[in-house]
Amino acid sequence: MHRMLRGLIIWTLLGAFIVGISAQTDVTKDDEGNLVFPPLPETCEYIVTEQLNQTPKSATFGNIATGVIRTIAPATFAQYVEVIRKTIDDPTEFTNNPSQYGTFFAGILILFILGLFLALLVPCIGCIFCCCRCCDNCGGKMLQKTEDNTLCKRWTFVIILVVISVLLGVGCASVYLGGKTLVDSAETIPSTILATADDLECYISESLTTEFGFLVNTSITAVVDLSFDEVNGISSKVEGLLQDAENAIDTVKSLDAVAKEINSSLNQAAALQDAEETVKMSLQTFVDSYSATLNSTACMGVPECNAARQNFDSTSLSLNSDVATVVDFSSIQSKLTDILAQNLTGKAEELRTQLEPIKEFIDDNNFDSSLIDFNSNDLLEITDGITNTVDETFAQVRSFFQGPEFTEVVDQISKYGFIGAAVFAGLIGIIVVIYILGIIFGEIGRNRDDDPTDRECMANCGGCLLVIGWVLSLLLYFIIAIFAATFFLFGSMGEKFICQPLAEPNNFQTIQELLTEVIPDAANFSSFNFSTALRNCEQNQGIWAALELDDAFGNDIDEVLSNFENELNVTSILGDFNFDETVEFDVNPLKNLTNLNFTVINFDLLQAELNKSFPSLDQQIEKIANLSSQLPPGDLQNELNNHTEELTRIQDEELEPLQNQVRNLSMELPDLERKITDLQNDASQLVTDVETLLQDAETTLKDVDALIPKITDIVTQTLDHAKMEIKTNLGSCRPLYNLYDSVDYIMCDNFFDSLNSIWLGFGIAVVFFIFGVIFAVKLSKFYRRMNEADNYHQEVANTYGGGHPNGDQYAGSNIATDTLKRITLFDSTSENTWNMWMHLMVL
Repeated sequence: MHRMLRGLIIWTLLGAFIVGISAQTDVTKDDEGNLVFPPLPETCEYIVTEQLNQTPKSATFGNIATGVIRTIAPATFAQYVEVIRKTIDDPTEFTNNPSQYGTFFAGILILFILGLFLALLVPCIGCIFCCCRCCDNCGGKMLQKTEDNTLCKRWTFVIILVVISVLLGVGCASVYLGGKTLVDSAETIPSTILATADDLECYISESLTTEFGFLVNTSITAVVDLSFDEVNGISSKVEGLLQDAENAIDTVKSLDAVAKEINSSLNQAAALQDAEETVKMSLQTFVDSYSATLNSTACMGVPECNAARQNFDSTSLSLNSDVATVVDFSSIQSKLTDILAQNLTGKAEELRTQLEPIKEFIDDNNFDSSLIDFNSNDLLEITDGITNTVDETFAQVRSFFQGPEFTEVVDQISKYGFIGAAVFAGLIGIIVVIYILGIIFGEIGRNRDDDPTDRECMANCGGCLLVIGWVLSLLLYFIIAIFAATFFLFGSMGEKFICQPLAEPNNFQTIQELLTEVIPDAANFSSFNFSTALRNCEQNQGIWAALELDDAFGNDIDEVLSNFENELNVTSILGDFNFDETVEFDVNPLKNLTNLNFTVINFDLLQAELNKSFPSLDQQIEKIANLSSQLPPGDLQNELNNHTEELTRIQDEELEPLQNQVRNLSMELPDLERKITDLQNDASQLVTDVETLLQDAETTLKDVDALIPKITDIVTQTLDHAKMEIKTNLGSCRPLYNLYDSVDYIMCDNFFDSLNSIWLGFGIAVVFFIFGVIFAVKLSKFYRRMNEADNYHQEVANTYGGGHPNGDQYAGSNIATDTLKRITLFDSTSENTWNMWMHLMVL
């Protein structure tokens, strides 16, 4: 009684003290007695999410390039990790089977080498081609047969060259937008990083700490305020309970004198029975498990196992004694336990000297906080330390990304990156424009049935533009091909080893498995699923549930909350006193105490059972260990080792303690028999004393019985709420997903997408420059004014005996005069003079 009241006063002191130091929160009770807690506060507004929703300008071309990379290199990141795992497990795998490594990168390497090869080959061929044309070879002759000058051929070449020009225009746009994205990303990446850092800093230093502090304050206040209200309501009734306790002191003394030592002995006997049953079950479980191992398929073909199976005697692993069959202590023990639960002599004697001071203390509310060992600054010191560390870390991050060195690098990339992309895109665009203008001029200047030597000036200009276009293509080819190969190599490697894992978070599971094998410490987090955590954080779940920390730290948080409960809840403050047994006292066992039949305890049989020997497990442990040592390493040996450890545990943790219990109980049996005789003699007086106590305390004990569950329920609900909030809502982890999303946005959506867009544009130019040259050469002859038509040289050769005619010979030939005018290169007319200079310029 005294102990219970002391606990109530201590609880009141704790409530008064903590209420003075903790923030007040609105925690209420509903009609059903359930606590209603306020929601966690929202302290941060995250800004990085809006930036991550912006689509880069080169997204379309980047996606096309990504599709190309995944087509030529279809191996997944998981397959790469699997190859790495094989190489780590067996370093000779690379030399024994190098083809599997080559196939993963064959497509990328082939295109890279092809780009370098074309960068060298095509310009060389172009030089040879141009030199040959200067010598009137390889199509350099200004000659076109009339039969080749057909509308069908010309329009076929026109359509093909227009398509090539459009594709080159697409490549031009891809290069420009890729460069623009690269420049834009260089300008926006710092702001994205800083925004992400701000969000993370707010999340860690404000959101987590504030929510945790709010949760702690809410929990403390809920326990303190509500419990304090309950205590105040019962304080007046406690005084009557104290008076009842004073009247029951003599009865409690008699109760303790008779039952305490008997209860201890009976508890020891009951504990021995439980321990005996535990040992029996453990031994039987071991026998079943060990027999299953010996009879398993893996063990059947092993000679050592066969011998062990034949020699195994399960009876050697069984207890000889069976105390439970001799006597059942439960009926007697329960009645004595009920009586002993009312044994409050010590607390009543202590209460006698403190009745008046306690009464005055409750009436005056003179609380002394020094009695409470509670430091409210501990939490503040922890959160302040975390906040300071986080602030310093993110201050360094801001200092770096806002510093002059990083800013200068960004400015250089923005300046020269845009200029480079614009220049090369412009050069490709110029070639496209030249081709298109050449086609337009050529078609506008052409007549339907004109002869190759009679084409108008505009048509001739269009043909010359086509020639200029393919000459520029050959001049730029080397640089563009080198850039295409270089950007392709870096872009494809980044796509395969950075962007593909980021785009498919399931790949991180394979990395975890690899790290589990390579780094033993990583095995502690083998159950952590990165992809699941990302999805949970994307849905803004609490950090505990999102990261699935229950497997890694579930026991830790339970232990922390248990310690919190031990320090703050009413049960721990009141000690190990059992309120239920104090309040809910069953008087019927006491009334029947005089009629208890203690003769059911046959002390002779009990002593005989206790004197029986115990099985020795050392020999069997040695046999199993020897059998395990004779087997090769493997699952069977591991099972036998586990059996050895289990049998050793049974002997050390169960059998030996049971032997000690038997030894102690055997020594106490004579005293127990004597004490039972004394108890039967004093039983009548004990019943009278207890009935008197119950009559005096009946009303007040009911009220106390209602108080303790209420306070305990408050603590339980508060801790359950705290645990639920920690495991579900505390620290909604969207900022962590934003960190992942920012990395993906910066590295892939911006940087590598821009690289891929650039190499895609250059690659289109590398491929279609070749076709452009071919068809521009073909089409130019349909527009340019030819110096010769049909089979002029053959005709002249036949006429002049194979020699080349001079000016005098033309006069006597049968070639038409107008034809001679058309084929005369250095004619005095302005039209032929223009034709001459255009021809020389192209050559």
